[in-house]
Amino acid sequence: MTTKEGLDMENMDAGLNPSAKTRSDTEYPASGETLIERFKRYYWSYRQTSDTDASFNFAYQALLLSLLDGVSRFADDGDLDGIRNLMREIDEIRHSVQGSNDSVKERFEAEYRQQYPVS
Repeated sequence: MTTKEGLDMENMDAGLNPSAKTRSDTEYPASGETLIERFKRYYWSYRQTSDTDASFNFAYQALLLSLLDGVSRFADDGDLDGIRNLMREIDEIRHSVQGSNDSVKERFEAEYRQQYPVS
């Protein structure tokens, strides 16, 4: 779907996350992937080219856009339970980053460094 401004809305998430799969790929988003797993995947992708703070902010923005895409797909399918589950997951994430996102950011960074050790 393209808006009159020329933005490709279906692949907006892929534009924010260079490693995201396109909608035609069965792994977009990964089957059974929770929002926190997706958030972490986005963080790791951005972290390869950005600092910790920027990566976290970019990943959170990409997560919110992918949430909108997911809600839209569930709405098209008439899947109210799917929408409720997504909203429950995003509420949990919002509460964990609301006061201070430092603990979440530190956990993501520790897991990133474990996955991609510095030589």
